[in-house]
Amino acid sequence: MILPSDSWESGRSPLLEKSAAKIFLILHDSFTGKPVVRLSAIKRAIMGAELADLIMARRIGMENDQIVLADEGRRGADHLSAFLVETIRGQPDAHTVPVWVATLADRVFDLLATLLVTEGIVRRESGLRLIGRSADRFPAQDLLAAVGPRLRLEHAMRSDDELELPLQVVAALIGSIGAAKVIDADGDRGAIRRRVEEITKALRLDLRDLIIGMEVAHASGELPPSLRLRTTDS
Repeated sequence: MILPSDSWESGRSPLLEKSAAKIFLILHDSFTGKPVVRLSAIKRAIMGAELADLIMARRIGMENDQIVLADEGRRGADHLSAFLVETIRGQPDAHTVPVWVATLADRVFDLLATLLVTEGIVRRESGLRLIGRSADRFPAQDLLAAVGPRLRLEHAMRSDDELELPLQVVAALIGSIGAAKVIDADGDRGAIRRRVEEITKALRLDLRDLIIGMEVAHASGELPPSLRLRTTDS
């Protein structure tokens, strides 16, 4: 693993500013590369994180529990955001968060994993077993960059200070898939869970509606292919 001499703060990739990247790294063990919760739940949270970032950037919005474009002329700021904005733009009708999560979670996860590998933050190890194929592992390639999001979130959760909005959203998304227990695992899990619940309730309305949609998506599990959207990427 690469341990850069510069601090993680000074040398980190712009990719690490994305909520989706933070959640990917928080929910994978930096050393083994294994997911720390069910992989399907991680994929949902990552999809929700990309939607949340676009909402915070005013590129999309929530209207009657559905995702809508907030500015028809704006694209995403990066490859992943642009893919999602253009896919939403390509649908003739608006759809709810659970529908978008069911339709694109796998694809967004794969795109993000490829970007993190390309940036040298993690490496991909094929997960092989005797029968079939298990999930790939993503151990840290740049350890300081990979553990940074978890350290920052856990430090903020232990502090009495109010979290910055992006960290509030990351905490709420992790909570929406029932994974709050992974935050500060050596501490009081009940206290962490209650803090996550308080953070979620205090979010502004559009982000709170997104989290509610995420909770529904997680509780619903996998939608059958017949109920998923047809996209140009399908």
